[in-house]
Amino acid sequence: MLLVPWLCKSDQELIFPNHLSLSSSEDQDLYICNWLEERIGFKADFRISFYPGKFSKERRSIIPAGDTSQFIPSRDADVAKF
Repeated sequence: MLLVPWLCKSDQELIFPNHLSLSSSEDQDLYICNWLEERIGFKADFRISFYPGKFSKERRSIIPAGDTSQFIPSRDADVAKF
């Protein structure tokens, strides 16, 4: 599983190339998968999950809006036990 930030439209406009704007996380999932397939030549075998993020202009970085672990389904959580 790949955990990716979901950004509001105004933040997307600040960081996505060529004025790209996606209206839903499903659209972003499709965009990522198509982009990746074009570059590697085959369909990648993983799922994408999204967490809410916010772009910080001061830090020039995407900051999670809350605890990202809550967006990982328990069936996909892989935590080492000691």
